[in-house]
Amino acid sequence: MDELKVFSGNAHPKLAQAIVDYLDIPLDDPNDQSTYQDLIEQIEQANAAEQAEYGDKDLEERGGDSSGELNSERLKQRIEELNQRLREGNQPKKETQAERKALKKLSEDCLPRLEKYEQQTETLAGRSSYSKTDPDASCMRMKEALAETGLQRAGGDRRPVHCGL
Repeated sequence: MDELKVFSGNAHPKLAQAIVDYLDIPLDDPNDQSTYQDLIEQIEQANAAEQAEYGDKDLEERGGDSSGELNSERLKQRIEELNQRLREGNQPKKETQAERKALKKLSEDCLPRLEKYEQQTETLAGRSSYSKTDPDASCMRMKEALAETGLQRAGGDRRPVHCGL
């Protein structure tokens, strides 16, 4: 237990002493500047090593290992990798509950919406709009425009009329 350090303030000095006696380690002085300096140096070394490894790239946790845009296939693959890592990990279920909940949201909410978006983008195919009921239609005209051509809708409503070109 060389790495473990215990500091105590003034609130419970007897409890702190009992803990360090049980662990058989010294009680560190919270006013000892050398301890703080050692901790700061360790943090700076870890940051320097991370900077040397990644530079200006994002970390894997922030999506930095991906090259290019995220699409539904890559998201499916990433979800499967994360699920596999959770299955292989020997952590109790309670400890991984937050990760499992996030993965469930990704697979049941975000992934279907991304797939729908990709399908809509593909259907749009460079056009400015398309009709949900007739994806091949490429224009929408209002009743007034059709009245000029002699076409009328029953009831005189102002709903758009779809026409395919």
